[in-house]
Amino acid sequence: MRAHQHLSAAGQASENREPTPTGFAAGLLGTMAAVGAISPRSAVIWLRSDRCGQCTIRCWPESQAPDGPGTRTAYAAASDEAADATAAVRLESLLPLTRYRFQVAGPGGNLISQGAFETAPARPADAPGRFSFGLMSCHQPFDARGNVRQPAAEMLEAARRCLHDRDAKFLLLVGDQVYSDNPECRSLFDPSYAERLLPAGRQSILDCTAAEVRRIYQDRYRAFWNIPGWQRLQAEFPCYPMLDDHEIVDNWGSRDEHLEEPWQALGKGALQAFADYQAARVFGPGPRDRSSFQYAFTYGPIGVFVMDLRSERRAGPDGQLFGPGQLAALEEFLARHRELAALFIVFTVPVIHLPRALVKLLRRLPAAPEDFADRWSALPHVRDRDRMLLLLRDHQRRNPGQRIVLLSGDIHIGCAHRIHWTDSAVPPIHQFVSSPITHETGLALQWASKLLMKANRRIETADGSLAARIRFLRGEGQRENPYGGLNLGIVEVEAGPSGDRPLVRLMLWGHRGLEPVCVYRSPPL
Repeated sequence: MRAHQHLSAAGQASENREPTPTGFAAGLLGTMAAVGAISPRSAVIWLRSDRCGQCTIRCWPESQAPDGPGTRTAYAAASDEAADATAAVRLESLLPLTRYRFQVAGPGGNLISQGAFETAPARPADAPGRFSFGLMSCHQPFDARGNVRQPAAEMLEAARRCLHDRDAKFLLLVGDQVYSDNPECRSLFDPSYAERLLPAGRQSILDCTAAEVRRIYQDRYRAFWNIPGWQRLQAEFPCYPMLDDHEIVDNWGSRDEHLEEPWQALGKGALQAFADYQAARVFGPGPRDRSSFQYAFTYGPIGVFVMDLRSERRAGPDGQLFGPGQLAALEEFLARHRELAALFIVFTVPVIHLPRALVKLLRRLPAAPEDFADRWSALPHVRDRDRMLLLLRDHQRRNPGQRIVLLSGDIHIGCAHRIHWTDSAVPPIHQFVSSPITHETGLALQWASKLLMKANRRIETADGSLAARIRFLRGEGQRENPYGGLNLGIVEVEAGPSGDRPLVRLMLWGHRGLEPVCVYRSPPL
């Protein structure tokens, strides 16, 4: 395990000085760099420059001098004003399972950022005997006045320390890395605040063109990410992001009006900003327009498939969570990687959340909460839920030795479930949720969220052809499952005894000040 570096005093008042502004008062992010997708011989570096021009990226093995024989230099043209001077470059010809340092210089030679990453192993057998990866979602660190809350800043540093201590190889960002509509005092949908940001002649963000929305949402990223702790996480670990609703608007795609033209322009612009600031880290340089952003990758003995549950979502009688192409891509991924020890499927919204009976009941209310229409168990999405469950069950039946874990965020609690198919010949799968990383919720909402999760005892397809029992996964030592505080998920993979398949453990980490604290630890799956 590597020792972590302690947080500097950034953001705190020094002696005889005014406190450093935080949150929206601190202004917009100027420059930043982050590590994206890694492979055995490559890594994507994403950057934002404070002005357009050519940026220089240098990386070298940590064991060598910066000007040694292993140094690699690449160039990225952050020259597209429409993309807000963001760019991505893929560093090639790297060594497998090697730790690298990197530096990014702007067009004038100024240092934009520096950080580190480790490439992936060339073969499953080459993976470390024990490694982990992180899981987190819901980054909304601001209070009602738009200032960064101290617990949120502390949690980001505690998460960084935890990831280093647990030898994390990468970090999954599973949705809501920015909020367009929160905090309420800075919501893009609050007329009194939005009027400061809108182009001349626009009364509402829904009056804007897609290009104008893209620019406004780019600035949103620059506000939410102008936090040192957030930037350190992105620069020190390969990050694999996926969007959820708040990157566009709360419950995006689950309201009929989102199919109307003003909302479609907003959705298009928000997705373009997501491609600029997040998706480019995964897909690297090249075109950024996509109908959906799903992707997959492997690391040693595990495979990860990340679903996009927002770009193709729609409400109504013919509602859907994802297009047929995504389901086909997942089916192909499962078949291609059936020899791996474990597969992790990322659904930004957890499959197991609201019981179907509760959703049916709430549909009869005249003012049912909108969030209930956004769940897998809502009527427009049951068809997709059932197809997904059948696909996973059938894969497990054919590959009983492979572990399947569903990874999610979104619901502002952390928890771990075991899903027991009623067909006893098929091994169970597991669901692991980590949320939120910085978005604090009140005790009443935490209590209600826990109660909803505890109400899940059974799930069944609409035609009754498949059913499963739902149980919380017991813990070892640390047993807070579900957990309502700020949290980071850690998935640990450890070589089994006598060459058996690796063991998988699930952990939730909170914080005490700047230090990570384990609140839940599962037995081996």
